[in-house]
Amino acid sequence: MTTPYKGTDLATAEETMTALGKTFELNEKITDYIVKELKVKSLQEFRYLVTDDGQVDTVIFRGITNLEEPVKKLMLARLRRAWNAVRANLDDLARVRIRGDDQEDEISAVILDELKINLWNRHKMFWRPETFPADSLVGKLHRQIDKRTLTVFPLGSVKTLAYQASNPPKRRRVSEVFVIDLGQDDVHEICHSISDYLDKLFTLCLAYASAGSKATAGAAALTKETQDSDTTDYIVAPLDVMLGYHARAVALSREIPARDRHEYIRRLDEAERSVWVSDFRHTTLDFGKVVLNVFRRRDAHWSYHAVTPPMQERPMQPSPRTPDHNKSSQPQPITSPGKGAGKGGKGAADAIFTPGSPALTLKNGEKLCQAYNSKAGCMQGRDCPNGQHRCSMTTRNKRACGGSSHNFQDCRSGP
Repeated sequence: MTTPYKGTDLATAEETMTALGKTFELNEKITDYIVKELKVKSLQEFRYLVTDDGQVDTVIFRGITNLEEPVKKLMLARLRRAWNAVRANLDDLARVRIRGDDQEDEISAVILDELKINLWNRHKMFWRPETFPADSLVGKLHRQIDKRTLTVFPLGSVKTLAYQASNPPKRRRVSEVFVIDLGQDDVHEICHSISDYLDKLFTLCLAYASAGSKATAGAAALTKETQDSDTTDYIVAPLDVMLGYHARAVALSREIPARDRHEYIRRLDEAERSVWVSDFRHTTLDFGKVVLNVFRRRDAHWSYHAVTPPMQERPMQPSPRTPDHNKSSQPQPITSPGKGAGKGGKGAADAIFTPGSPALTLKNGEKLCQAYNSKAGCMQGRDCPNGQHRCSMTTRNKRACGGSSHNFQDCRSGP
């Protein structure tokens, strides 16, 4: 069985046939004759010069008259082998893949391997399958960049190599020649948390860097790249630019209250990637240049301005046991319950736990974090030194709510 020749057409006919000649060790006189005398411009034209390998001798080889006699038979055998390898590869490509949308056609394995090699040669890095993008995702983004048909890619459709390995594409053979590629199930997953969103955003940034790992058109004319060089001058979608975009989103998410992070980052991200699409489609700049320019132009948008509201926003009701209409209805500073005036200190405890007011402690004396119970929220996490992350709403039975699933602002246990 003939092994298909996986080479592709290069920039010129001379380069294409020279690569074929080096693979099969053909004499330079043979490749020169094919290009200059027969005017062959592509591998497809070379394949259809003859209908079978028996005609390789009569149609192609006999026209070459300046070969030494001892090597003629060997060169003829190698030329036949080269022709059969090219034919086998084109026959394989003729096994049509049918997809629903031309925009989602997968790129060839040759181009995909080339993109991965470019990324490895430049960075010498590997990523885990749970992080690195699936081949289909890289193919779609490469096509969008190459055809300048960029879209705001939905993060719910971002798939990794791990997903690809566990969900192989479905194929159906309808004849000896035609194979219908049904593709993978296009499941749109919903990002339920900020961590899921940022993980998929990281995979998408890696996919852009992989799809745009080839050199720019003007890179060859530039001086050697240095540490101070702009990487977008040399690579279509540099990895440092794409990961810088993700890093900014991660940094901002840490400044936003937990309950607002997901929606806040999602809106900023989709807005910025929409500008990528607009600028890329209406200019001739490389994709990396567009991302970097938009990154700098919209950097001021990536900040969180929160005004800390007053701690108490609900109208306060005076304690039924200690009514005093001459005093302000605003809550007074609250301290931990202890012995107060009266027998057993009950008077102090009643004054402390006024229904509807924010308590500073639980009934057992454990301190409550007041920042957690404000609208701005607390960034300290579960081990907060300012107290427990529990609801501080004082209920009708004069106890702090203490719920861990909500704070004072969202509590429904008030009066």
